[in-house]
Amino acid sequence: MKQKIEQRQIQKLILTQSLKQSIELLQYSQLELQEKLEEEAKENPFIKIKKKEFIPIGIFEGYVDYEATERKHKAIENVAAKTQSLYTILEEQIEYLNLSDKEREAARILISSLDKNGFLSQDPEKLLKPLGFSSEEIYELRKKIASLEPYGCCALNYIESLLFQLELKQDISEAKDANFLLQNFQKELEDKDFEAIKKKTGFDDKKIQRILSLLRTLNPFPGLPYSNEETIYIEPDVYVFVEEIHLNGDKDYKIEVILNDKTLQNIEFNKEYIKQVQQEKQLSKKELEELKKKYYNAQTLIHAIQQRNETLLKVAKSIVKFQREFFITGKNLQPLKLKDIAEDVGLHESTVSRITTNKYVYTRWGIFELKYFFRRGLKSINKENAVTTDKVKELIKEIINNEDKTIPLKDQEIADILIKKGIKIARRTVAKYRKELGIPSVSERKKI
Repeated sequence: MKQKIEQRQIQKLILTQSLKQSIELLQYSQLELQEKLEEEAKENPFIKIKKKEFIPIGIFEGYVDYEATERKHKAIENVAAKTQSLYTILEEQIEYLNLSDKEREAARILISSLDKNGFLSQDPEKLLKPLGFSSEEIYELRKKIASLEPYGCCALNYIESLLFQLELKQDISEAKDANFLLQNFQKELEDKDFEAIKKKTGFDDKKIQRILSLLRTLNPFPGLPYSNEETIYIEPDVYVFVEEIHLNGDKDYKIEVILNDKTLQNIEFNKEYIKQVQQEKQLSKKELEELKKKYYNAQTLIHAIQQRNETLLKVAKSIVKFQREFFITGKNLQPLKLKDIAEDVGLHESTVSRITTNKYVYTRWGIFELKYFFRRGLKSINKENAVTTDKVKELIKEIINNEDKTIPLKDQEIADILIKKGIKIARRTVAKYRKELGIPSVSERKKI
């Protein structure tokens, strides 16, 4: 058999490294994206993570018993942390604050962005200013949330948390002096340099001891007792804010869709790194090429994150448009397919599927995965519109609740009623949905 060399022309799709990365990042949640960046920053000097470290001040180091506050937390730590999230605990109390509907909704947005310490993981002004809140209004709202138990949440860091907690103890004579020390002598407190504090303030030993005793009744990390290592934190990727408005006497609703772009806010692209290195030493050709490669990789990563965020916001807005009634009322989800969103925003279905995986949206009705809003529908007989399986289940439940308990309806009779309402459904489907609703069979429901 003779061997020969011949040329062939074939078409082949080759994914570039940057395209592969863009596709991969589409599926990342906020937490996964943050972890990815932290890993990249370790290897790539052009990427810097702007991350605030919250280190307890010296007077709290090794201090276990935060007096009454900590004793209460210890009692609930093994129960509340596992059964109730910090968000749930604060949300329940928000209802008792003297807030307008708009402020109450803004408060829910703020507490949904708290980290495990109870501190804000995002810039509150970036979250709420687009909704018409001033800096002063945002600060006052944060103070109100900090007055809820556990006290001191919704602060930017542990110092502000302690200051918020001190405002709740104004009836104690040392509160004003403790506030003064926290704002002006943080380093001295951290270093336990009480001699320097005495020299600069004129306070005597007894006064300083009384101030320290007061500070030790506070909790620098108010959210921690409600957290444990097994807790999986869900951080919303998108916030949806609904505001009731009135135009010419008619009631309407304004819906704002806001992207959580905390990841990009936390990145610094260090363009000047090559110049800094070159000033320190002469780079070889190989070293320069390696740095250029890292420079390109950093640019590519940041661009991919920007694309991910733009795609996510576009898809989220489309979902809100299709499911507008749910975001306003909390019910009546409409049938929705990946194809509907893909056609609406001009993307491939696979892209929509990836960008809605492990992504969560904050709503006034709770936090939901974006996939939640895709619903299968049952065909309607008399019109093209379909109804969701959830809606059909609601109707089945309503029909059974209103039936004559002495002569309960059979599954086929329920199917016939739904068919008259224009919903095409088989008896076995009714039986399936009835069981899923936990409703007994006709013989079990019959009352003699």
